[in-house]
Amino acid sequence: MDQKDSFYEGPGLWNSLLRRELNGSDHMVESMKRSRDVLKKDRKQLIELEAQIDQLSHDSAVYLDSLQEMIVSIGRVMTPEQLAKFITWVQSSEWCMQMLDIVWCEEPRDS
Repeated sequence: MDQKDSFYEGPGLWNSLLRRELNGSDHMVESMKRSRDVLKKDRKQLIELEAQIDQLSHDSAVYLDSLQEMIVSIGRVMTPEQLAKFITWVQSSEWCMQMLDIVWCEEPRDS
């Protein structure tokens, strides 16, 4: 779609397909040519969105690695029994669970 005008006007596969096979009119060709700027803009936006998704994926992985490192470091200073009690306490505390839901899911649990 982002070809130069000569692509649409000259002989070739596009012209053969559009005019002979699809019975396309001059008006249709002109309409398609006018759509090029919108399509270029959309393509550019899609590329930018893909880059943002890649960045978000990377940032999420870095965050989760950091969070896991923090949890491991807490586990190093506690005995296994203390760690089990801590996890049990967190799970039994409505406030802690709501906070974790906000951090992990961004939606609080129904109580």
